[in-house]
Amino acid sequence: MKKSAHTYWFMFYFLKLSVFLANLSYFLFFRRRKLQVDFSQSKILFNRMDRIGDAIITLPLFLALKKKKINFKVLCSQYNKWVLEPFVDVIEMRELSIKDFRFSLISWLHDFWLCILSKFLPIKKKENFVFIDLKKDFELSEKYKNHYQIHFKSFLLNLKYSDYVIDDFYVLGGDKQLLEKYIMIFKDLEVDSFPFELKQYITKNRNLRICDLIKSLDEFIIIFTGNKRFRNFSKQQWQYLIENISYKGKILIIDDPDINYLNWLEQVIKGDNFVFLKRIYDLWTLMYLAMHSRLVVGIDGGGFNFLQTPTNAFEIFFYVNHKVWRPYSKHRYKTVARDGNHIIEKTVTDQNLNKYIYYVKGEKKVIYELLQQKGQKVVDNINLDFIVRQINKILNSK
Repeated sequence: MKKSAHTYWFMFYFLKLSVFLANLSYFLFFRRRKLQVDFSQSKILFNRMDRIGDAIITLPLFLALKKKKINFKVLCSQYNKWVLEPFVDVIEMRELSIKDFRFSLISWLHDFWLCILSKFLPIKKKENFVFIDLKKDFELSEKYKNHYQIHFKSFLLNLKYSDYVIDDFYVLGGDKQLLEKYIMIFKDLEVDSFPFELKQYITKNRNLRICDLIKSLDEFIIIFTGNKRFRNFSKQQWQYLIENISYKGKILIIDDPDINYLNWLEQVIKGDNFVFLKRIYDLWTLMYLAMHSRLVVGIDGGGFNFLQTPTNAFEIFFYVNHKVWRPYSKHRYKTVARDGNHIIEKTVTDQNLNKYIYYVKGEKKVIYELLQQKGQKVVDNINLDFIVRQINKILNSK
């Protein structure tokens, strides 16, 4: 169902107002608060009740904490349990939907005044119990109100229960990559972008058939065409991108079974170096496959977050905040190419992997992500020629 232009403008300015209010509340109540918790002596509960992309991005943090023998468990959803369970202790919970939230400006003002009152009537906290909200589920804040609570700034910040707030937003308005935000909570925590434990797991649990494919491909790159329909190219756009890549090795095209662009692309794209992966493999096996590729190309999303982790990557951003969802690196991203508002940045990770991101500057496009609706103007304005030129430049460099 299409939304009117008034809906988009209303949401955009409402988000602007929310950012202002969240920044105001942070300035008044949390700016000078110190983190008053000893993690080595605490029982920590993380909220990671969302999807697979968030889970795989956060996994390096959990593995780093596990190395330091920090006592923690992770609240997960039915969707991402299989990602986290092999590595950490999890508690599966029902995922909250928008219907579970009962918010308005009145409720925000109510919490605002409760925050003031809490200075005189503080909620009694259990000693050494910590709740760290890696999302922003306000219902869970109520459930664990007796825990010491750590939150990020959010558009409807639950002032009533927050004990410590990190000076950044979760996604909308955020300036740091997700792992960077999470690492801010812990001192002297070394987080690897592609942890050894993860490499070991995908090597041990891969589908053995993938090894024969890797041998047959020899040197190859991967084009991942899968994503949610509202944030994906059309079949014709993928065709144009794939056909214009100049590469002597094999070009392996992988799709999401729910999207199924693969059959159409195989019919229209001709060439001996194109390989279409029709067999369905689990994402751990595809991650193992990607680990042996020279480069993976795709649009930001859960599946691509798996594929980009162990190898060089070129990630295309449509609507979301690229600063938050770009691949994690301890080093800065630097602009390497620009065409007007179309920008490509690059970083090199601690494991010497090259990560490239493409995005178009603009604030209003985030509304399409919130509504999960395709903004055709946004998609049509993606500069495919610019992207193809840069990918070819990467592939032709030594």
